Amino acid sequence: MDNHESHCSVDALNYAKDNGIVLLTIPPHTSHKLQPLDRTVFGPLKTFYSQAASNFMLRHPGRTITIYDVSELLGKAFPRAMVPTNIISGFRAAGIWPINADIFTESEFMTSLVTDRPPPSQLEEPTQRSVIASDCPLPSPLEEPVQSSSVSERASPSSLGGSVPMHFSPQDIMPYPKAGPRSQSSRGRKRGRTRILTDTPEKATIEEQSNKKLAKIAEIEMKRKIKENRPTKKTVRQIFSLKKIDDDTSSDSDECPPLPSSSGGEEELCSDGEGHRAFEPIRKEVGEFVVAIYNGLSYPGKITKIHENGATIKAMEKSGRLWKWPAREDEIFYVWGDILGHLPEPTKFSKTRDIYSVPLLE
Repeated sequence: MDNHESHCSVDALNYAKDNGIVLLTIPPHTSHKLQPLDRTVFGPLKTFYSQAASNFMLRHPGRTITIYDVSELLGKAFPRAMVPTNIISGFRAAGIWPINADIFTESEFMTSLVTDRPPPSQLEEPTQRSVIASDCPLPSPLEEPVQSSSVSERASPSSLGGSVPMHFSPQDIMPYPKAGPRSQSSRGRKRGRTRILTDTPEKATIEEQSNKKLAKIAEIEMKRKIKENRPTKKTVRQIFSLKKIDDDTSSDSDECPPLPSSSGGEEELCSDGEGHRAFEPIRKEVGEFVVAIYNGLSYPGKITKIHENGATIKAMEKSGRLWKWPAREDEIFYVWGDILGHLPEPTKFSKTRDIYSVPLLE
């Protein structure tokens, strides 16, 4: 297979290693010669698919083949092409198994002669500009070709004793244009090479690279979450304004504000000694609004049932600075010690929304 990242995943390598499968990658730009599927499987597959498509169009005149028909046609061609004989022949044609280093002739390398370059480690600093096609003008047919003295001497029969025939190529006079040195770039995908991926050292290297990549992705994701949760300037201003209000409130008199009583007078609010404000005494009536403590927080609610040692209360939930009845009723039993006292009935804050104001808890 080629060196694409999807073929070098750790999960695939572990599966292949556990099941005795050897994964071999091929050099870049050689899959048309070295990949068994390209040599002996895909060709018959295209042929059989073309036959299935032709038969389909003969059976359905005037109908176009759509993406919904492709799977049916490929299902007919695939079993005929993907047979053991074709697969084994592919490994033999590529010289992979049985191993045949001389499977390719010299003529098959001629197409890459123009762009043939030495390995990057052997490249030297170019001393002159690379020769390209435009730098090698062809001589005009009206002009006589100018032969160098070395060619003339080499072509002279007297210099060769008259017994050795002269053999030289036009390339000696006008060499083929060559591509310049490949530019070295750190961007893009890393160049692949031939490897046995299931070999232990190669597998360990791939696992290490995968772990580094996952750690980098996790770091980027963490930075993104931190950036999303970072307070904006507007939020910071709101925090400081609320802190200023709290400071102003704490600097006021320590006396408890008066609470309007049911008799029309005013009754002083004071602490109960545990950090909670004290309210009017509980009347212990069904339908009475009271303040109850749950997990250290105060919640307004309405008594729905009276018990000997407490009461069942349907509590409200917080909605910003206001309160509302929850979609799912929160009705539980509270002992009398967790019920702080009586509350005036909450007033509806909005005509369109079911939210209420409880001034003593705001």
